[in-house]
Amino acid sequence: MAAQSYIPGERSQNRWQLALECAEDGLWDWNALTNEAYYSPQWKAMIGYEDHELENRFSEWESRIHPDDLAITLERLRRHAEGETEAYVNEYRLRHKDGKYRWILGRGKVAQRDENGRPVRIVGTHTDVTARKEIEEAKLHAEEQLWSAFEHAASGMALVSTTGEFLRLNESFSRITGYSGPQLLSLTFQDITHPEDLDRDVGYLHQMVAGEIKYYEMEKRYFHQDGHIIWVHLAVSGVPNEHGLPKYFIAQIRDICAQKQYEVELHEARERAEAADRAKSSFLAMMSHEIRTPMNAIIGYADILADSGIDSEQRSFLETITSHSELLLNLINDILDFSKIEAGELTVETRAFDLHNCLQETVHLLRPRADENQIDLRDNFSSQLPRIVLGDEYRLRQILINLLGNAIKFTDRGNVTLKVWPDRDSGQVDQLVCAVSDTGIGISELQQEELFRPFSQADSSTTRRFGGTGLGLAICRKLVEAMGGEISVSSEVGKGSTFTFYLPLNAVDSEPLEPKYTADHRIMQGRRVLLLDGKGTLRKVLSCQLRRLGLIVSEHANIDSIQQAQEEEGSDLIIYGMDPDDVGLEVLDPLRDAEGQLPAPLILVSSYGCPSACLDLPVRILQNPIRQSQLLDALMETFVQQPPSVVEREPDFAERHPGQILVVEDNSANRDVLLRQLRKMGYAPDYVIDGERCLEALRAKHYDLVLMDLQMPRLNGLDTTQRIRQAEAQLMAHAPLKIQPLKIAAVTADAIKGDRERALQAGMDDYISKPVRPHSLRELLRRML
Repeated sequence: MAAQSYIPGERSQNRWQLALECAEDGLWDWNALTNEAYYSPQWKAMIGYEDHELENRFSEWESRIHPDDLAITLERLRRHAEGETEAYVNEYRLRHKDGKYRWILGRGKVAQRDENGRPVRIVGTHTDVTARKEIEEAKLHAEEQLWSAFEHAASGMALVSTTGEFLRLNESFSRITGYSGPQLLSLTFQDITHPEDLDRDVGYLHQMVAGEIKYYEMEKRYFHQDGHIIWVHLAVSGVPNEHGLPKYFIAQIRDICAQKQYEVELHEARERAEAADRAKSSFLAMMSHEIRTPMNAIIGYADILADSGIDSEQRSFLETITSHSELLLNLINDILDFSKIEAGELTVETRAFDLHNCLQETVHLLRPRADENQIDLRDNFSSQLPRIVLGDEYRLRQILINLLGNAIKFTDRGNVTLKVWPDRDSGQVDQLVCAVSDTGIGISELQQEELFRPFSQADSSTTRRFGGTGLGLAICRKLVEAMGGEISVSSEVGKGSTFTFYLPLNAVDSEPLEPKYTADHRIMQGRRVLLLDGKGTLRKVLSCQLRRLGLIVSEHANIDSIQQAQEEEGSDLIIYGMDPDDVGLEVLDPLRDAEGQLPAPLILVSSYGCPSACLDLPVRILQNPIRQSQLLDALMETFVQQPPSVVEREPDFAERHPGQILVVEDNSANRDVLLRQLRKMGYAPDYVIDGERCLEALRAKHYDLVLMDLQMPRLNGLDTTQRIRQAEAQLMAHAPLKIQPLKIAAVTADAIKGDRERALQAGMDDYISKPVRPHSLRELLRRML
């Protein structure tokens, strides 16, 4: 029976045709008895055919079903035809005209049965659902990939409910925790979390549930299935519901037991290293203290003996004692500095200081050593150098002393020169350039590569010949680099070496090196000075200083030359550099008049103190190396006042800086040296041997300054100082009158980093390390008094 015969009447047929044409779905009508079918134009177009291209037969549809879908499609159609289902519904693939398959949603229903209940006519629709199926398949594929990644991830992964139950987990999660999947699905994360980590973990989870955070990470501990503790790194994020709040959580864990074990081992290793460092620092502190304590007595007594009128042979012995003591002291200082560098404790300061004085005093400090080796020590400072700069004066001195000391040590004859100038053409920031040149033994190119490494010298024979630790240049490089600069060397074997270092130049003002003159200083302008020095080293240094002060200087190497100059031009001042063997002023006798008077005031410059024969002569005596301030004072007193009737001896220092001094020192030799040095300056110091007696002495008598040792029996220097400061604070709080705090300075053999800081923190005002040299003690007293 044809499909058309099922449409009664012409009017009904027109409606049916219109419905078919307007429908988006394809319509079909199948006669189950004749196998004839009707397919609407939309049905045919759905698989790419025009209306006339397909016959209206059941086989046209059946032959286009995908082989994999054919059996199930016919089976479902049969079951509905036999009345087993209410309707026929099926999704399957149907071959398109282009050979590809389209996904079809087929629906149908039996429209007519015969008297025996067999289906006669079945009608239905086709809907193209290819786009939806592709989306579903893509989504399914993505989900499959996602779950595959979840299942096979190296990290442990789990889905956890908002109350902590495990919903799903992968194999890695089971492997890390030791629990099987079924075991974990019957537990919560709270059940296996270490109690010490539980509150923090639950707290984060509550914040996520409340919408306060979206993600958190933490390190935590789980109880493994066998009972031992495992460390994991946990990362938790939420899967949001339609309100944006988590409906469940995704937890990822990574086993960090090995990392934690490494951290424990690293912590233990660090503790061992710190303990070793503490032991080393303690040993260095003890070594430094124990060596400096007797050396203070050795060098102190040597200084005292040098000024006691001894003969030349005895002076030679003392010089040997002093020089070798200083070598040992330098060795200690090098080891201490290198220890600081190794420990990363090397520090530099930034303060304003007088660059001119720093350079001059450094050269003067080393000039006696150069004179002893018969080396001409020269300086060449650019007039364009600023006077006041920002930096670490102590470290700059340390570098220069090391480089100049090396140059003097490794130079047999000739000269050593320190040249300093500003570099403003470097294309970078302005730089201070310091170059130390010598005419010494020189260094080969191969040896230069090792020169700045610790414990290195040019070769082993250098160490045997000249001594030293080989640490000096390594320390110099570290100091220069710490100050933001760089250092290099150029050298030729047998012809000498030049060490050059660059430092950032931060000038406080642009004033050049020329001296500042006050109105009083102008009294020196144009004065004529005759300078007598047989060796010539004093002339080179002192003449430069004098000319910078505005004086006219005439240099002479012998008495005949200076006598002729005096006769021809006259003089306002005579400066005589004494020879070490001179015990009086007989060499100047040719200059005296008939009454024995010199034609001008006289200043003696001695490297060995004041000869006893000169003590009562009307002259001033300056000790070499001469500080700029001392020279200026002597010149001002000479030109402003009448010539003094007696020599300016050490006791005059106490008159200029008066004060009652208490020495607190338990070591008898060091105490005696310090007391002698103070008495030589004109002071009448008292002493006690420990902190308890110091407190008693302060209650009994007023003192302006206490020189306090740190390590003493009964009560050490730090605790004593703290007690003094506590007593002063109580007096200031209750007394109606303000009291002046007592000046306290540490005088100690402790010289490790931190000793100065501990002394100042305890309430001390200043610090000086042993061995205490007279010039260092004078500087301290100037600051304190």
